[in-house]
Amino acid sequence: MNQLMVLNKLILSDMLKGFLYFWFMLLGFLLLGYTIAWFINGTTIILFVWPIFLVWLCANSFQLTKNNLEYALKLGATRSQFFFSSLIILLAAILIGQCLHRLYLIILPAISSVFSLENVTLVGFQELLPELTFIHGIGYDITFAVLLAGLFYLFGTVRFRYGMMPLYVALAVMGLLLLIPLVREASMKWFTQLYDGKFLESFFLLALIGVVTFSASHPLLKRMTLR
Repeated sequence: MNQLMVLNKLILSDMLKGFLYFWFMLLGFLLLGYTIAWFINGTTIILFVWPIFLVWLCANSFQLTKNNLEYALKLGATRSQFFFSSLIILLAAILIGQCLHRLYLIILPAISSVFSLENVTLVGFQELLPELTFIHGIGYDITFAVLLAGLFYLFGTVRFRYGMMPLYVALAVMGLLLLIPLVREASMKWFTQLYDGKFLESFFLLALIGVVTFSASHPLLKRMTLR
């Protein structure tokens, strides 16, 4: 348990500054968007919060093994301990990020209301899928974050052990799947159903894919030989 705490502090020290810097920078860009909207009347300004956080999350999930595994092993940690520490840190980043996201969604519209900025739109799942409730919106945000974190953590682990070629192959296979008419039509039908408010809970199944892909990194880490 003590070793796990040391690992958490190690990874946290590497990510915390970037995490805080990201949210402050994002707030600055969002306020800049509101400032532009103040001066440019009649032009709709579309701003994103959670999708931009997901980009940060993907990048850090992808780099986590490369940036921390070797040093963690030198400290005497096992690969399993590193895996579970990575899981804890990424889940914490997702949950804290969601809290900050919701805080921004309270503060920014309040600013917009004070200055009568009706031409600013914050876009998220609830804007794209109008039938979503508040709870569904939070669930969709976290579900998609878990999916991407698990997928990119696996990609980063594979890249660290085997290089980029397996990732190119995986991306090519995913691209080919989207070219299959049956897959494409099924995907479009599912998105249409979500938009119409049908089978909303089916989206949460994507979290299982995130769990499976993240778990698939564990055996790779256990067999990994550092170069």
